Amino acid sequence: MQKLVAGISVCALSVAAIAASAQITKGVKLLGGSVGYNAYSVTEDFDTKFTPEKRSSFSAAPAAGFFIADNVAVGISPGFSTNKTVLKEGVLNGPNSPVVVTRTDKEHSVSIAPFLRYYYLPIENFGIYGQVSAGYALGRFDRDIDQSSNVFSANTREVFAAITPALVFFPINKLGLELTCGSVGYSRAKRIPQNLPVDFEGDGFITSRFGASFGLSSLALGASYYIGR
Repeated sequence: MQKLVAGISVCALSVAAIAASAQITKGVKLLGGSVGYNAYSVTEDFDTKFTPEKRSSFSAAPAAGFFIADNVAVGISPGFSTNKTVLKEGVLNGPNSPVVVTRTDKEHSVSIAPFLRYYYLPIENFGIYGQVSAGYALGRFDRDIDQSSNVFSANTREVFAAITPALVFFPINKLGLELTCGSVGYSRAKRIPQNLPVDFEGDGFITSRFGASFGLSSLALGASYYIGR
């Protein structure tokens, strides 16, 4: 019985020691960021209409932060993103004469977002963190049809907030490799047309979104260097 109690005590002390060591202590600084890229294409054929589509997106978000308490960091993350969609639409102009129109949408934006992170590290070199962020983005949207530029263009303004979970792995004590695959968030964006008649401009077009987006299309890889850990 005494051996059993002694063994349980040793295990408990070992777990406590691991938990105590598996922390990122107050005062540590982090520098890093993440990048993401996604591309896909879809082709659908119908008797009277076809809509081949190609879409690609790229994003980059450097980050800098400071641990205000053990496992709790605050920081700021500027960001850049770009999206491109090429869509071909056509209708039959006669029995076998389709007329094809190629529409190209391009959108890019820059953003700034303060964040708050909490880390949970069950072992010293692996764990998860949850990040809460909110920010503001400026961008531009352009639509071309059959290579006729500036068919429609607009400046964009957006406010957003998100909760993002991530896996983090430490191959060495000061370097963390991160993987995210989506977030839960809210955004409110406004497009202000630049080349429409004044009568049609009004106050612009406003879009609000709330929901969750997880999956390979939201995959982003990141890395951070932990100064002072």
